[in-house]
Amino acid sequence: EDEKKTAEYQRKFDETFTRMVRQEGRLLEEQKMRARRHIIEQKLRKLEKFQAEEAEKEADRNKTISSMNSTSAIEHVLKLGFDGDPYRMFLIPPPTKEGEWSLTEKDITRVYRRLSILVH
Repeated sequence: EDEKKTAEYQRKFDETFTRMVRQEGRLLEEQKMRARRHIIEQKLRKLEKFQAEEAEKEADRNKTISSMNSTSAIEHVLKLGFDGDPYRMFLIPPPTKEGEWSLTEKDITRVYRRLSILVH
């Protein structure tokens, strides 16, 4: 009789323990999935931000100083003023990797003067 009770308690204990281990395993898997999902969401946000910045840079490249009025020029300078990228500021292409410019010094001076006239 005692052996039956002991065996019954042992069986219940084993079932409960097994259920708890499975439950803990499921919880750990859920935590891992949430962590993975969080990492993926962060990467997607970074990618979307990067794509938006690239689209903005492309839109800037398509702009020209001659197409700006004074208000848009001021907004442009204020938006990019602290960016540290003078090429975007003056809407000119950067030098090539070989260090060659597609613009002459005269062209760069002209762009600078046009922008400064619009801003001031």
